[in-house]
Amino acid sequence: MARMMLSRNSRYALVLLAFLSVFSFSRAALAAQVVGYIDGVDNIYGQYVVVGWACVVDQPTPINVELYVGGPPGTGTEIGNAYPANFASEPGVAAACNSTGTGYRYQIPLAYSTLLTYGGKAIYVNGVSPDGQSSAILAQSGTFNVPAAPATGSLTIAGTPSPCIATAAGPCTSTITWNAYGPAQIWLQVDGQPNETLFACNASGTQAAPWIQAGHTYTFSMYQATSCSLGGRGAAINSVSIQGVPVISGNPSPCPMNQAGQCTVTINWNSYGTSQVWLQVDGQATDKLFACGIGGTAQAPWILPTHRYVFSVYQASSCAPNARTGTALGSVTIRGTLNGNCGAADEVMTGTAPSANLCATGTPSQISGAGPWMWSCSGADGGVPAFCVAPSSITYLPQNYAGIAAGCGWSAAQDVAPCIQAALNDASKTGGTVSVPQGQWNLGNTLSLPSNVTLQGASAATTTLQPMTANTSDFLLLTGRNIADVLVRNITFDGGGPDFSNPSVVAGVTTGNYIMFDKIAVQNTHGIGLLLQGGITNSGVKNSSFINIGNHWKTTLQRADRIQGLVFCCGTNTNNFATGNNFQDIGLDALQPANQVGFTAMYNAFNLENNQRTLVPSPDYASGIFPLQSSNVLIGYNTITGAQGNGIDAPGLQNSAIFNNSITNSGGAGLGLFLGYDGTTQSTNVTVSNNQIMNNEQWGPGCFMGGIALGGGIPSYIDIANNTVTDTQAVKTQRYGIHLVEGCGSIISTFVQNMTISGNNLTGNSIAPLDNFFQYCTQNCIYSGL
Repeated sequence: MARMMLSRNSRYALVLLAFLSVFSFSRAALAAQVVGYIDGVDNIYGQYVVVGWACVVDQPTPINVELYVGGPPGTGTEIGNAYPANFASEPGVAAACNSTGTGYRYQIPLAYSTLLTYGGKAIYVNGVSPDGQSSAILAQSGTFNVPAAPATGSLTIAGTPSPCIATAAGPCTSTITWNAYGPAQIWLQVDGQPNETLFACNASGTQAAPWIQAGHTYTFSMYQATSCSLGGRGAAINSVSIQGVPVISGNPSPCPMNQAGQCTVTINWNSYGTSQVWLQVDGQATDKLFACGIGGTAQAPWILPTHRYVFSVYQASSCAPNARTGTALGSVTIRGTLNGNCGAADEVMTGTAPSANLCATGTPSQISGAGPWMWSCSGADGGVPAFCVAPSSITYLPQNYAGIAAGCGWSAAQDVAPCIQAALNDASKTGGTVSVPQGQWNLGNTLSLPSNVTLQGASAATTTLQPMTANTSDFLLLTGRNIADVLVRNITFDGGGPDFSNPSVVAGVTTGNYIMFDKIAVQNTHGIGLLLQGGITNSGVKNSSFINIGNHWKTTLQRADRIQGLVFCCGTNTNNFATGNNFQDIGLDALQPANQVGFTAMYNAFNLENNQRTLVPSPDYASGIFPLQSSNVLIGYNTITGAQGNGIDAPGLQNSAIFNNSITNSGGAGLGLFLGYDGTTQSTNVTVSNNQIMNNEQWGPGCFMGGIALGGGIPSYIDIANNTVTDTQAVKTQRYGIHLVEGCGSIISTFVQNMTISGNNLTGNSIAPLDNFFQYCTQNCIYSGL
């Protein structure tokens, strides 16, 4: 502050001279007299302090003083009272007090808020006797002014280095430096946790943080303070965030193969100076230089299946191959994943079981059936399987049964069900194929599938089966019970429209083994599109479409009229699949695999926006994939957009993996792991990795407040890794990256155990990366990475 300050001895001499020359009174007159003086405004340890002395004449007991600005008591503003005038004082002050005491000085700190509000106003100090019976404005009151507040830009906090690189040797050390006005407390918040811890306290200073770990964000916030006690923290002034980063990372890992049998991985490394990245393959004794720079990004587009690639970063004096020094600062291992793919024998009609060209990649299983023939191609190193089929070339034409089979007449206006049924019955005796020609064909009753048969059309675009108005079958167009080795392909099943009078399931199988639907279309239904129930094994649907299913609600606007698209459920169901399918405009859950063991949901596309959230009031809405109380489920490479509820809604999911999916614009959470509907089945041992989960929570504030939500029960052994969970919208709707549900209906709170969150990008959500994780993760909880 710009003012002339006298030395303390000079000030004391002037004080005594003033009292001796100006005042002339008896000791009796001074007996209850409050006297004192304002020496000025000092800067003590970075804070402005009003200093002076005060006492009651002839009394050794210290008194308190009060601070006013803008005028004395009565006209000025009181800033504070009960400031003790008991600091050590000099003999000259004691003489002025006509006392033998040694503590009559006061120090009144001026808070930053006082400077902001009252800068430039005159300072008044009022002395109050110990008994409160007398008081007096001290000499020099009105002489000094409250200093102006320092510019906010001068109150700084910084951390270096930032980002802070953690290596194989351990965490990184970042040095925090701050400059404040007066006492300041520095508090630390990690990864957006709701709680902070006191890191340091001083008006200015430097302190090391030697524990910065990769994948975490450390926010150091500077607060104005009255002291260094926990209760002395005031308003926040400034903050700095330090990002801990790994010295090297690679993504995706594992690396899934493309159709050419290769995968591209992106290697990122961080360094403060020149560094080299070296590659070792399958533990070979020698490695080779892969990349060099002061940190950077490089791609490796040649990752092959079943191999191990170790990328290690070293300090280097240059980019010459012989310039690396010391041991590796860190490494990342990438493995190539082999997905199964069907070979040339897939979908080719044959008279005998195929024996060659079964799998383009992967290992073929045993072949099932006597026509059609089915097998799978398993992946390796975490790769996903493919499901393959070869129809029999022995062909039966239903139109040839006209006039022969009972009730069979073949024309577009007739009920052709008796013709097709007669052909199916004959074909099952030889494992043959029933080929329905192009056209729209009416069914007055459902078709009953026998075992060992293929039912096919010319193509789903040109062959359609549809119900006659009088069709009252329990399964509208197609059914089968206790059957095996059946293929249905290249046919459209049209349900007659969302308001068709018969709301039954359009097509379904109850209890079956090796049942495959391939390249079919199910559309325009009142009821469920396709139902596989009651003990289904080694069966599934691929390369098919489900459009405008279960939408009678659009007429009635009743939530009960919302119906599912493709359902697997009920009984003991193992090794089933839904791959490569397209779902659009489904009334309720598009794909529901319930009570499944070993289910695969891969490469499906869901486009589900149908304005249901606006039109139908409901406490819940439809999901894209609804794996209910299932285990050993693989959900990967699906694209889900516009689900009216949660994108993937998984109550009671166990021993499963959800990976490489894109989930956007869901009404609720992008992905939810919940307690099973039976109230006892916990979600446990689930890996969620490499998913893109963005811009969800579209129906507005609800229970599931995040891209990923966990709710109910005690989820355990949940590993959430390398996902991007963010919101890129101008008006954000997705509140948290990962949310543990509390206070939602029957879900009071969600306690999790043995949960790991690592390597994710959870930035960009409207509120925070995480919610409730640190409060409700009760055992073995690991968090690293945004």
